[in-house]
Amino acid sequence: MSWLDYFLRRRINTELVEAAQAIAVRHRIAVWERVEDTVPQMSPSEARGYIRARAATIVHSEADKVIAGHDLLTDAQLPLLVAAATDAVIADIILVERNRRRTASAAVARAA
Repeated sequence: MSWLDYFLRRRINTELVEAAQAIAVRHRIAVWERVEDTVPQMSPSEARGYIRARAATIVHSEADKVIAGHDLLTDAQLPLLVAAATDAVIADIILVERNRRRTASAAVARAA
């Protein structure tokens, strides 16, 4: 592998991560609106799977648009982009839900 190949791959990976984060930031509210009523009753493992299923269409359509409008990313990176963006959305929503549960637990503990 030449140095040029190394730097090109590194640049593509950086672009991929940035694009995935941008997709996650733009669409986490839309995904949250789809799952907010159901996720609080689920275990973390169930919630991750449920969020992944509900986020699939949103993330995939946005990833298609990003790939089409990007110079360095190609259709070959589409599965990687979808996976990274979906994982970022899941992490954001799980974090919000975990904080919500902690706040509710603290309020109950203070009331007792």
